[in-house]
Amino acid sequence: MAGRRIFEQEGELLKLSGDTFSIKEELKKLGARYDGSQKCWFLRSTDLLPKKLEFLGFLQASAAPSIQARVEVQGDEAVVSTEADSAWTVSQFTQFVERLFRQHLNFDFWIVGEISSLKSSSGHFFFELTEPEPDDQRALISGKAASVPCCLWAGKARMLADKLAEFPLADGVKVKLKVNCDFRKEGSRINLIVNDVDPQFTLGDLALKRQSIVRELKRRGLYDRQRSFCRWPDFPLKVALVTAAGSRAQTDFVDELKLSGLAFRVTLFDCLMQGEKVRDTVTSALEMINGNGQEQFDCVVITRGGGSRLDLRWFDDLEICKSIAYSNIPVMTAIGHFEDVSIADEVASIAEKTPTGAARHLTNLVAVGFDRQLARLERAARSAQLRVAREKQSLDKFELRIEQAVRLRLDRETDKLQTAARALRLVRNTAARPLKMGYSSVRVSDPATGQLGRHITADDFLTSEPPKNVQVQLWSSAQNAQVLVDMKVEAIRHTPLPSEEMEYMVEARTKPTEHARGSHGK
Repeated sequence: MAGRRIFEQEGELLKLSGDTFSIKEELKKLGARYDGSQKCWFLRSTDLLPKKLEFLGFLQASAAPSIQARVEVQGDEAVVSTEADSAWTVSQFTQFVERLFRQHLNFDFWIVGEISSLKSSSGHFFFELTEPEPDDQRALISGKAASVPCCLWAGKARMLADKLAEFPLADGVKVKLKVNCDFRKEGSRINLIVNDVDPQFTLGDLALKRQSIVRELKRRGLYDRQRSFCRWPDFPLKVALVTAAGSRAQTDFVDELKLSGLAFRVTLFDCLMQGEKVRDTVTSALEMINGNGQEQFDCVVITRGGGSRLDLRWFDDLEICKSIAYSNIPVMTAIGHFEDVSIADEVASIAEKTPTGAARHLTNLVAVGFDRQLARLERAARSAQLRVAREKQSLDKFELRIEQAVRLRLDRETDKLQTAARALRLVRNTAARPLKMGYSSVRVSDPATGQLGRHITADDFLTSEPPKNVQVQLWSSAQNAQVLVDMKVEAIRHTPLPSEEMEYMVEARTKPTEHARGSHGK
């Protein structure tokens, strides 16, 4: 009975035998009791119990066909020959196939493949395990990948919750599963029942792909290009935000920027952040952003909300990393993982953990830019103050030199004036000597301005137009000063002298004139 499960009626009880060790818990739930002497289970019979037992893989002993099968090898083909009293019914065939499965595939084994067509219902998971690159020659000839349906029951999924936390089931993930083969008579369908998973296999496969992408980026010189060639501006206020429209990531990022009170201008580029289309949408957005020119955007922020560790694989993509590396605008990533980083994070100029962290980093960059600008202004102010101080010292020196030069010049000019004054006094004294002896000086006078003209003689009165206004300069012994007398000529009389010399008598009307020293004369 080993290798298969049989139930048969014994009075009011059902006797269960065969390979029951793996399902003993289910049998206990049905109320079965184990008999160690007979090495079988006994269960009280009900109308619905046979259906439940068939679901657990039991066959009714009376329904099992008495068919003998023999496998013979003829050339390259295996031929199954059978001996039966009559033709098989469909149920007999399916029971026979099920018996073969129970006898030859009733054990757990590990299988490797890629998940596709994943569906979930009431906590159960149903998917196809495919082999995209088959080594099987028949698969190569057919052009189709080999696949087998798999089931992960809700109870088993809860037992594997810790492993699935770091290795979630998702389409396109390469997995290593511990399964046992199950044959369903309804539809003659073969299923693999998942009993365990190996998360290290999946993570190791992703790690190998990651290493391959990193090597390719380094070979092309793109791994450090963003950090080497893209310089962040002092005030990155014009932001190109690459994320899903309406997502929590967008809300957290924008709300944090609003709290800063700075004049950020955010332009959203709606992209898918999970799934097969992440590559196309993100690379298209980066191409569009760089096509608009560096004048329109100061930086690019690629962000998404949190997720599982396996979600990082969408950003461990060569094309996305190339687009980030080739961007002429600095790129910041915030993929939403605290413990792990994607290759996109490594290639980007700056990598933050969360959208909020990215917004705070931008705010800090602007604050640092303000501080840097303020420091420049302070340095310029200090430099200007030092320059003003130096120029003031220079001006003070020049002022002192000019003052000394002016004083020296004044001293020299004073000496010259004193010398000229002495000379003038000497000239005045010399000029006043004839006046003191009784002589007088007669000059032409301008009554409008009071200016004195040249000295005149008697001949000047004998001309056709004799001078009318004259000034006579005399000396006053009483005042010890010169006296100027303004005269107006009214008539000229010519009286010849016996010695043939001519005497001129001048009749003049005099009026008082103020002397420069304050003396008066008539």
